[in-house]
Parts: sequence; structure tokens; C-alpha cells
Amino acid sequence: MSTWLSLLAGAVLGAFASLVVAVYLQDRWKASTDRRRRLRRTRAISRSWSESDGPITIAGIPTSVNLIEGDGFLVIEPQNARVDIRSTRAELPALVMTAREKVARQLTASSRNKKQTVSSWNSRSMIALTGYHISRTSEGEDATVHLEACLSDYATFAATVLRLDEEIDEPDTQGERASTTLRREFLSTPAAVAESVRRPLPFLANGVGIVLLAFTDDDKVLLVHRRLESCARPGECDVTVV
Repeated sequence: MSTWLSLLAGAVLGAFASLVVAVYLQDRWKASTDRRRRLRRTRAISRSWSESDGPITIAGIPTSVNLIEGDGFLVIEPQNARVDIRSTRAELPALVMTAREKVARQLTASSRNKKQTVSSWNSRSMIALTGYHISRTSEGEDATVHLEACLSDYATFAATVLRLDEEIDEPDTQGERASTTLRREFLSTPAAVAESVRRPLPFLANGVGIVLLAFTDDDKVLLVHRRLESCARPGECDVTVV
């Protein structure tokens, strides 16, 4: 009797172990399949870039995009991406503060104008990038990214990212009025631009978000057309979702 019980117990344990192994292999297969699918969709975007620092080119056309991690095909797994947001706000230089206050007044007036089909408001749920770190995991050498950010608002974004080349009055040392732009002040040379990529300026790096591209089954990408009333790049094509 004890022999039969031992055989039965062994069969049960064997079946359980087989089930555990099958579930584990199924999970590994699903994770591998999901990774291959993301890689396939990432590779659907053809691009090339220079080995040196600076903006990448897409299909031979220079862009203002800087690639700071990977080779254009690298997939960063969700568990390897971390974002820390401080409750403080980015400190604005006097020149940026002047530009921001002007835009904030315009947004306030726009929100009160009932005749406008699209009203603007100063959303305070935006963030500014203060720094980032890229590395690799100890197991598997997978890419990791750590973003550090602080709070910002739409008025700061509109006054900086959208108006880098707008003339701003600034008092000079003799008390007279002078004119300059944010680009001339902070991004006047390729070296300054490259440095701002390596060490972000929070009062300028405040257009931070997540871009989603929707692909069709036949490897087409869906773009959207921005409203003509939009404050940012009106009437232009944009990515699927920001």
C-alpha cells in the first residue's frame, strides 16, 4: 500500500512540477513575443545619424532631435524606466520670468474671451527636466533611464519652447532698453546647445512628455493634424498622441 501511495505522490508532484515549468515557459515566451513585437514596430521607423555629438538625420534630412540613449532600435523595458518629480518649481532667470509673465497675462485674457472657439489656460500640471541618468542593469545589460524633473506650467512652456526667437526687451547696464531672444542668450552656439542636451536647463527643458505612435498592421504610422487655433505649431502634423 505504501508503495502505491509513494508512486501516486510522485506522480502528483511530477505533474505539478511540469505545470509550473509550463507556466514559466509560457510567461517567458509571451515576454519574448511582446519584446519582438515592440522591436519590429520600432524598426519600422528608418533613420540614420552621425557618430559624433549633435542632431540626428532621418532619411538624410537633418533634424533638431538629439539621441541620448540607444541606437534608434533599442527598447527600454517599462521596469527599467524611472521618473522622479520634485514638488518644487524651476527657478526662472529674470529674462525668462519677464517673458512668462507676458504670456500668463495673454492666457488669462484668452480664457475670459467667450468668442474664442478654443480657449487657452495656464495648466500647472506640466514638468521640467532637471537631469537624467542612463545606465545598464547588472543582469542582462538592459538599458535603464532615470529622469529627474520638477513642476512647471504652460505659461513657461509657451514663453520659452514656443518663443525662443521672439524679441524681448531687456534693460542694459546704462538703464536703456535693449532687445534679445532666449535663443541668443542661452542657445547661441552649437556648443551651448550640446551642453544643454547633456545638462538640461529646467527653465527651457519644460516640454517634457510621452510620445505615442500608433502603427497599422501594414506598418503605416498614424499622424494627427493640429488645430489652426492651437498655440503650439497650429495647423501642423503631429505624432499620434502626446
